[in-house]
This record gives sequence, structure tokens and C-alpha cells, in this order.
Amino acid sequence: MQRYVALVPGLLLVFAIAAVANLAAGFLPPAVNAVIVAIVLGLLIRNTMSVPPYFQPGIRFSLHQLLRLA
Repeated sequence: MQRYVALVPGLLLVFAIAAVANLAAGFLPPAVNAVIVAIVLGLLIRNTMSVPPYFQPGIRFSLHQLLRLA
């Protein structure tokens, strides 16, 4: 149970970035889809500010497990 609770902050961050990317993509030309916007947002966040360690388990889970499902 503790393992799953540790995933929650990172998963919420990933879903928030995906939601913002999806909204932002609606205002951009059709060639720029939500996936590209999400990648750029993730790069900006990771390179401009420090991501606290408690987000890492959820981000890692999203990277390895959720992307396989997609």
C-alpha cells in the first residue's frame, strides 16, 4: 500500500502536465499536437526548476508503465 501511495504525487503532476498540454494544443496550429506540447512542458519544468524527490516514483511509473499502455 505504501508503494502505491508514493506514486500519487508524481502521477498527479504527470496528469496535470498532460491536461495543460491538451488545453494548450487547442490554441496552437494542428501540426503541434498535445504530445509535443507535453514534451516541451516536461523539458521546461525539468530544466528550469528542481523537481522534488517525492515526485520521482510517480514520474518513473508513468515513464515505464503508462507509456507502454499508450
